[in-house]
Amino acid sequence: MQMCMAGTLAVPLLIGLLVNTKDNEYWKQNSSANSKLIRVYTYQGAAIGFNVAYFFVLPFVLVRYYLQLGSSIWLEIAAVTLGLILGNMAARVVPHNLWRAYKRLTLADGGIFFVVALLGPMWGLFFLEYYSILLAPASGIIAILLALTAVVFISKWQARKIKLQDWQDLEP
Repeated sequence: MQMCMAGTLAVPLLIGLLVNTKDNEYWKQNSSANSKLIRVYTYQGAAIGFNVAYFFVLPFVLVRYYLQLGSSIWLEIAAVTLGLILGNMAARVVPHNLWRAYKRLTLADGGIFFVVALLGPMWGLFFLEYYSILLAPASGIIAILLALTAVVFISKWQARKIKLQDWQDLEP
């Protein structure tokens, strides 16, 4: 688990290193952008993309485990490749989107999302504590269904709240 936690920190950094920001035509045209902040947000994007892929693959791996289906090298390669591809894509997109949204790059604009770097180690600690519940088919399936139900209810509540706010904004 320690290797997994370290990997969730190291892999996004390595993905970010592979993204060339100095010779990028877009950043050359926007020369007022701070090259150090572009690099920092590139690493942040790599972490976001890698963690999104990680969270996308996890339910499939758990379902495969619950159904006692074997794995193949091709499934493992596909899962790893997805993390690398999404990490690379997000590493390029995050600084670009922040620049387009704010016409500048400052830590204040996207700094809150650096908490993503801690997601891997936090998930590692979570799994260390609760792996026995998640890997038991009955309790694991119930835990996953409860988590999905909570996500659905929270998103519905937020959508309703936004809808009510929109109606209130329309009133004279």
